[in-house]
Amino acid sequence: MPNRKAVCAALLSLVFCYASRGAEDVHLSVKAVSAGYSHGLALASDGTVWAWGSNRYGQLGDGTTADRPVPVEVTGLGGVVGIAAGGSHSVALRGDGSVWAWGTHGDGTTPAALRPVQMSGLSGVAAISVLGSGSLALKGDGTVWAWDNSMVPSAPRQVSGLTGIVAISGGSDRGMALKGDGTVWAWGWNGLGQVGDGTTTDRATPVEVSGLAGVVTIVAGFECGLAAKSDGTVWEWGYGVTTPVQVSALSGVVAVAAGFLTNLAVKADGTVWVWDWWYGPYPPAQVSGLTVIAAVSVGGSFRLALKGDGSIWAWGSNLSGQLGDGTSTMWRPWPVPVSGLGAVKTIAAGASHSLAVKADGTVWAWGWNDSGQLGDGTTTSRSAPVQASGLSGVVAVSGGFDHSLALKSDGTVWDWGSRWLGEGDDRTSPQLTPAQVNGISDVVAIAAGNGHSLAAKREGTVWAWGRNASGQLGDGTTASRSTPAQVSGLTGIVAVAGGSASNAEHSLALKDDGTVWAWGNNSGQLGDGTTTNRSTPVQVRGLSGVVAISAGSYHSLAVKGDGTLWEWGGVEGIAASQTTPVQRRDITAVAASAGGCLFCSGHSLAMRGDGTVWAWGNNESGQLGDTSRMEHTTPVQVAGLARVVGIAAGWDHSLAVKSDGTVWAWGGNYSGQLGVEQSERGAAPVQVVPPGSPDLAIDMTHAADFAVGDRGLYNLTITNIGRTATAGTIAVTDTLPPGLVYVSSVGTDWTCVAADETVTCTNPGPVEPGVSTTIALTVRVEPPAWPGVTNLATVTNANDRNLSNNTVGDPTVVSPGR
Repeated sequence: MPNRKAVCAALLSLVFCYASRGAEDVHLSVKAVSAGYSHGLALASDGTVWAWGSNRYGQLGDGTTADRPVPVEVTGLGGVVGIAAGGSHSVALRGDGSVWAWGTHGDGTTPAALRPVQMSGLSGVAAISVLGSGSLALKGDGTVWAWDNSMVPSAPRQVSGLTGIVAISGGSDRGMALKGDGTVWAWGWNGLGQVGDGTTTDRATPVEVSGLAGVVTIVAGFECGLAAKSDGTVWEWGYGVTTPVQVSALSGVVAVAAGFLTNLAVKADGTVWVWDWWYGPYPPAQVSGLTVIAAVSVGGSFRLALKGDGSIWAWGSNLSGQLGDGTSTMWRPWPVPVSGLGAVKTIAAGASHSLAVKADGTVWAWGWNDSGQLGDGTTTSRSAPVQASGLSGVVAVSGGFDHSLALKSDGTVWDWGSRWLGEGDDRTSPQLTPAQVNGISDVVAIAAGNGHSLAAKREGTVWAWGRNASGQLGDGTTASRSTPAQVSGLTGIVAVAGGSASNAEHSLALKDDGTVWAWGNNSGQLGDGTTTNRSTPVQVRGLSGVVAISAGSYHSLAVKGDGTLWEWGGVEGIAASQTTPVQRRDITAVAASAGGCLFCSGHSLAMRGDGTVWAWGNNESGQLGDTSRMEHTTPVQVAGLARVVGIAAGWDHSLAVKSDGTVWAWGGNYSGQLGVEQSERGAAPVQVVPPGSPDLAIDMTHAADFAVGDRGLYNLTITNIGRTATAGTIAVTDTLPPGLVYVSSVGTDWTCVAADETVTCTNPGPVEPGVSTTIALTVRVEPPAWPGVTNLATVTNANDRNLSNNTVGDPTVVSPGR
């Protein structure tokens, strides 16, 4: 008898691609989703992978074991074309045909991997899937390969007797394969007929599923199999039925997914249908509130749907955050949007300037610009974001004292800003727009310090250039360099850090074994037990299991995989400078850290796994964000911030990016580094608003639960949170779910019309910044709405470029009525 937990954990990732009916690729820019037992994966259009939910075994691939209620990026993966989420492991397929895995025995040979590792012995792979505690790979030559991730892991081996295969799917304890001739083959446990050969005999080698032809899609579910034929019908077997039978009342199906006692189907019209086996077979029913769906996936007790606009919707259990909505709500009966990989993907803080990378790979900057560090071709400081000229395809940025770095997806490094210390290439005058750094390629991580720059290559070596007065280039000298040179004696490096403050002259590197190495100026910040400057790397004493590092002015920070935070050097909150790491016991469950400086009196930030931000140290400019300007020696929570996925600390200002892609800033603002008018200085976070455009946000509420036979009232509030007034017509579209019928609407300057289930309201505008306008929408509640619906509405305006807050869903409980 197979392990029951493993049975529940083996799930399918189904990716079905089709034209999105004219919908724009906006918001999440997601291409595929996959649901594991209690975690989810998303493949973004830029080839990165994002994960959320349970992380007990490292299956999120972010280097920790902390559960994540909002998506985080899987470390070190790019160029990915396929994903699959298992029970406690995850698998990714890159465009070069290589396979990468993480979590429990992800690669079939090693213990739990907290970051992706490449599968040895596999190449030319075209598709991947997971089964039970193992994985499947389909090669381009039509052969199938399998490996086990259980307590006795194994390397990939070919599945015998299979050729000409075009698709694969892994179930709880068996595999399925689709041949080019439209026949289906299966193997593994067969106690409930899930192999589909008319018996309940287990099969160690593949056998043909009885009576199937013309199949185009297959799915291996919990204890069943599904097949979609070219005629749009769906066939099912298992749960005691040993040969395929047609699923009644389903036609026009283009995609299917199966999981733990639950099946989903996507029709050609973009609707989603569900049927399950919790208390016996239930006929298919439409999932309320979901339209224009491109793909679906079923997890252990939750479901995912990918819309044509690239947004992800989830419903079901949320015990480990697997719905990705950033809340602790344990159960969602109706789909809710997964908190985004929104407009901004990552941020960085220089000494007095700020940087952000948007989902489209462009770079935006604001703040101090005396050396051209904003990259807009001028030396004019900016209090609102401006685009760095000529950059695209950027995946990471780093801000130094007065220069900036960008890493592109092709592994090249670009720099701009101060050149007087040679921190770029062989130029000596300031570079006002980005230019490629000569002599370095295949880079995976960057860091900009005070006059020096660092880059880690994919092969694990570190390269440095720029100022070197304290040995911060790590080449055994104190001679400055204008071109990159390799740092002595370092291999296996996955991350680098360099302080950006005016007095920060040390460097850090994190190895793939969890150890930390340091070099340069040393008042204790190198952590080697001395205060001796080092021109070559030394190991930081007593640290292992580290997953993230940060360099401040005279101090350093490290986060371990267990969520503990460690500091050394001139550490704020500790009476004396520490020459070896000490744990901060006043904060736990840390996911990331950042260190800054104010003339050697620094401040530090920590982001916890629950999405909150904590700060300590100097607070003269409000950089701790607790609404005061009092120094704190122990961490205080930054006011009003939640669902944070990234942080950065500058000289005396701080940044955070939230799961919805918005950027927030607080602290010093003398150069506009908060992205607001320079007269404003923030002791609490303020949102950085994109320049020169309106930003419409929509919210929807209802006063009480609805009842069949009564009328219900929705209030839709549209607010311009942007910097300029709207121009042109504002439109709100509300596609009412089944069971809700439009009755009337009212709102100042709004005109509404209804066509079938779609209500369209228009307003000629303008709506000024900070102004809200409301629509009151009355509906009649009919029986199909019971026991609940989710009403979705979207606001649009031609000049609103931030689409991450333009759609809202309002789950509504409906009682049977009298």
